[in-house]
Amino acid sequence: MIKDEHGRPSSIFNYQRMGKREFYQMMRFDPRFFAISIWALARNGRFLWRFVFFIASCLGFFNRLFWSLLLLELMSTSRVVRQVLKAVTYRGRQLLLTVLLGIIFSYYFSIIGFLAFANNFEIAGPDVEDGNSQDLTDFNPFTARCTNLLTCFLVNLDIGLRKGDIGDALDDYEWNDPKQWQYVVYTLAYFVIISTILLNVIFGIIIDTFGELRSQRDAIEDDMRNRCFICDIDRAEFDRHGNGFEFHIKEEQNMWMYMYFIIYLQEKSSTEYTGPESFVASLYGNNSTNWVPQNKAMSLADVLDSDSEEEELILASVKRLEVGVAANTETLREVTEMLSKMRRDEGFDGSSVPGSARSLNRAGSFGGSQRL
Repeated sequence: MIKDEHGRPSSIFNYQRMGKREFYQMMRFDPRFFAISIWALARNGRFLWRFVFFIASCLGFFNRLFWSLLLLELMSTSRVVRQVLKAVTYRGRQLLLTVLLGIIFSYYFSIIGFLAFANNFEIAGPDVEDGNSQDLTDFNPFTARCTNLLTCFLVNLDIGLRKGDIGDALDDYEWNDPKQWQYVVYTLAYFVIISTILLNVIFGIIIDTFGELRSQRDAIEDDMRNRCFICDIDRAEFDRHGNGFEFHIKEEQNMWMYMYFIIYLQEKSSTEYTGPESFVASLYGNNSTNWVPQNKAMSLADVLDSDSEEEELILASVKRLEVGVAANTETLREVTEMLSKMRRDEGFDGSSVPGSARSLNRAGSFGGSQRL
């Protein structure tokens, strides 16, 4: 048995220990490692988030308003909050285009309101003093008359979208007023198009995105829990036939051992490679993962071999069935041609009964001989 310098059993495949040693040596002696690490750290989102909090904490001594930004720490500690935020930003372009469409329709309604109801927009009723309302002819500062198209557009955005009904910004019409039907059509169309359809489309995009992200997250977590990262074999296979899934991912195919092995190959001189190391290094240099055991595990070698044998037997049975079907098809074709020839020889055209009887008797005797 090979032993190391401390007298402990060693192996050329103990890459976990060798990889860790080479990793710490690289940190100690290679300045490039520190430069690359600082650059990677500057591009790390979590580090930048903490750095912004640090700056906000320092600025809080000059203005306490900056300390309120620290409440956003909830976003980095709660995965649910991050999922909700991502549901809004994940399909940001689609949401922005839908909002833009809503603004365009609001602009169209603003044009109609400016042309037809310019003097009927009002946010609040007339002022009241001492229990008596003022003269309605006096100027009311709470009204929002459409003096121009921009004012009408702002009223549509503020009152229409915030309250969900542009009718709240318009004076009431009497039912015998000639413009009552225009008022009803205008307010109902705004309610259906803007308040009902467009706003619900925006909310639906956010809700559907949240559900899609949750399904993706659940699928990823299920894959991480129930599939080996190296060989991609399901947990149930190891629990039924092997030493258990946990033993496999920790002892047989530990993914961190593969990482240590790569670090060890990167730091070791290529002139000192062994045969397996040279093979893996060449594949890794070409960005190939063929050296990784995909759908293979030593603890399941017998099971996988038996499965492959069963597959071969099934394929052989299928091939035999294909040959038999082809032979039967050829026999049926020959029988059909022979029957056609017999009918032509007897002059069978459906009008000669004796000829028809003889043909059918011959066809029946032929079929009987074939069955025999």
